[in-house]
Amino acid sequence: MTDTDYLDSQVRVLIGTPPQPIDLTLNLGGALFAVWSSDCLYCPGTTPFDMSSSSTLDPNNAPWSGNSDDGSGTWYHDSVSLGGILTNSDIDFVSLQSMSTHFDPRLLNGVLGLSVDPPQAKYPNVLTKMWDAGTLMNPVVGMRLDPLKPRLTIGALDPEDYVGEINWVETGSGGSVLSPFKIDGLKGYNGSFIPFGVDNLVTSISSLLANIYVPPSNPYALDRGYTGPVHSINLYPEGGFAFGCNFTATQILSMPDVFLTVTINGVDYPMYDMIRLPSVFAANGFCNVALMNTTAADDVDVVLGLPFLRSVYLAYRFPTDNCPGYYGFAFPSGANRTQDQINQKPTSTPSSSSQCLALSQPTSTPSVSSLSPDSNKNKKGTGAFEVYGGDGEQVPLLDAEDLKRVVWNKTLS
Repeated sequence: MTDTDYLDSQVRVLIGTPPQPIDLTLNLGGALFAVWSSDCLYCPGTTPFDMSSSSTLDPNNAPWSGNSDDGSGTWYHDSVSLGGILTNSDIDFVSLQSMSTHFDPRLLNGVLGLSVDPPQAKYPNVLTKMWDAGTLMNPVVGMRLDPLKPRLTIGALDPEDYVGEINWVETGSGGSVLSPFKIDGLKGYNGSFIPFGVDNLVTSISSLLANIYVPPSNPYALDRGYTGPVHSINLYPEGGFAFGCNFTATQILSMPDVFLTVTINGVDYPMYDMIRLPSVFAANGFCNVALMNTTAADDVDVVLGLPFLRSVYLAYRFPTDNCPGYYGFAFPSGANRTQDQINQKPTSTPSSSSQCLALSQPTSTPSVSSLSPDSNKNKKGTGAFEVYGGDGEQVPLLDAEDLKRVVWNKTLS
């Protein structure tokens, strides 16, 4: 990870008729479902949504009431499919016509918000719409954003994605932060809690932030009991710090370890990817650490960004009429975790577990209906094609009819 890379996770969504495949940026801290229009000013990405090509697009004629400093857009609804499996013909989303050059982060192509708004929201979240329509088996999403095996499972939790017991905690509602929850604290190298002066830290999760935010970072940076054996530390006046690291212009010789653990409901989750590669944003001879300060504008004590999400398996049981929301935490399968870590048990179990967390397990792999082979080879967005050397194997190929046909007429002698 570096200070300048786009680190956001992308999810392929099919929108409109015929379906347009668009890789949207995943946002776990918001509920907005938005795409960039094909003529959007200052919108980054390579696959905007061409509204003129969808025969089922229906405008709501309502302006998007987001922050005017972020951009301007309009509400629409159309057919939306997640992975070609979960499809709903009437999903609300925003088409953004312009974006501020100061909007941060610079989301690619659009955004798929998976946090669920309160039930009284004017335009329900895509997950709520699909749950209300009876499309989902369970009101739950399971995900792993680690580089080893990034996956998003909607409507069920895949037991092959995680190991150990899922540690469920209830999320709150209301206020400017969606799905806040409480953690026990954060631990450093010596295994003791870092003294942030607040018990049961109110926490949020963000898949758009490349750092962990705490109140503040200096108690960690200034105590070798928490940092562990590092050669040197460089503190930044605006918050944050860097560890000394050894590198040349062409080769990284050594990178320091960052010891930071998030404790949730009695279970310790060590974080990885906490050190940044050398960059122009760090002093010469130093590598930035992904630990920054929260501010009053964050409305929470701690924000857990990508270093946390790349280190755990996360389940999100979104709120429905009879149940609040829950986050569930476990360890990614196949990752380098000790058996002692995997065997940890949560301190407590949510009181409504039997009602709200009794999830059904699928008994078979769902079929990809929107991308399945079709006998009508001229139908937009479908068609089965043989794989070279595949012994008759066929695969669906999106928009194959748009590829230029090649006629091989060369005679070999």
